[in-house]
Order: sequence, then structure tokens, then C-alpha cells
Amino acid sequence: MNKDLKDYLKTFFHNELNEVSKIQNELRLLIIKQSLPTETKNTIEKIIGYSTRLGKSMRKAYERLYNNNKQEYSFNTIISYLQDNIKPPINVEYKKLINRDVVFNINLESLTEQAKIFINNSAEANADKLEIILQEVDGRTSVWLKDNGDGMTEEEAANCFKNGFTTKKEGHGWGLSLIKDCLKNKGYSISVESAKGQGTTFKITQIL
Repeated sequence: MNKDLKDYLKTFFHNELNEVSKIQNELRLLIIKQSLPTETKNTIEKIIGYSTRLGKSMRKAYERLYNNNKQEYSFNTIISYLQDNIKPPINVEYKKLINRDVVFNINLESLTEQAKIFINNSAEANADKLEIILQEVDGRTSVWLKDNGDGMTEEEAANCFKNGFTTKKEGHGWGLSLIKDCLKNKGYSISVESAKGQGTTFKITQIL
């Protein structure tokens, strides 16, 4: 697939997922704010369910778009690629706390898009620094993304990986959910630790 077509499809999926999320949010507000008959509410819930499944299908297609051309890269090679292809709005520091060589079987384009999501989220949370740390935790390879931004509420942290959940006015709420699914398919889990005023740390850990 040539680059122009891939860029077009990437923009298409992003924009359409955003529209799906807007539809869902408007329908949920309609249920909450309006006194509607039970039958009407049930119909709206069905429409929300249909749009959720549509969103999932689009997310899978988006992921499949980047699943080709996976190769093995060292951490240092990955960092060099990210530095060459991302112009972050905040300071991003890369740290390797493992003395041995670590190789990842990935698609660099897909990884770059995912890294941008974390970086932009940190910037929007008023962070001025994001640390990306490769380390070993309990014998498992782990990558931590730690910022010094505003942090999340307990509710936000509990829901941030759910399809369609967002705190942004123009957000579609698919980014972190898509990342979680991609990582799971590659044998990794992701969790978050955050508190208001204390920044946010995402922990990506190898599943044994």
C-alpha cells in the first residue's frame, strides 16, 4: 500500500471514529436529559450498541492497516525512529534501565501513532515532561510512560481504556482503547496509575 493511500485511510478512520463517538454522546445525553418512554430509550440503547460495534470494526481495520511490515528492532533503534518522526509539544525523555539488549517485533509506523497519543495526552494535561522508561519488573520487560501533568480523577483512570470514553470536547475516546487491544495482541498488558495533581504513569508490561 502506498504512503498517500495509507495516510488517507488513517485520516478517514480517525475522523469517522470521531463522528461515531459524537453520535453516541448525543444519544446518551438525550436519554439522560429527556423524559422518554421506555420503548424509545430501549431503541436508543440499541442504536448506541450498533454504533459501538461499528466503531470496533473500524478500529480493527485501522489496526490491521498497520499490522503488516512488522520487524524486530532494538530499543535504541526505536527511540531514534521516534525522535526523527515526532515533533513533541513537550519534553520527552527516553531512558533504558536494562543492561541487556531488548528486541521488539513491531511496525514502526503504528508505534509512532501510538506514541503520539500518549505525548499529546500528556501535553493536554499540562505536562511539560514525559519520561519513556524501559525497565525490568519482576523479570518481565516493562515500558513506563510517566508525565508530570494534571493527573486523572479516580473515575477517569478507571474508564480511560473503555471504548468511547473521553474527557475532551472534540475527542473520540478510541485512542487508549485501540492501544490496549494492540498491546494485548502482541503479548503485553497496560495499566495506569494517576491522581489529580500528581501526574500519570502508564505501565506496559510483558505477559508471561
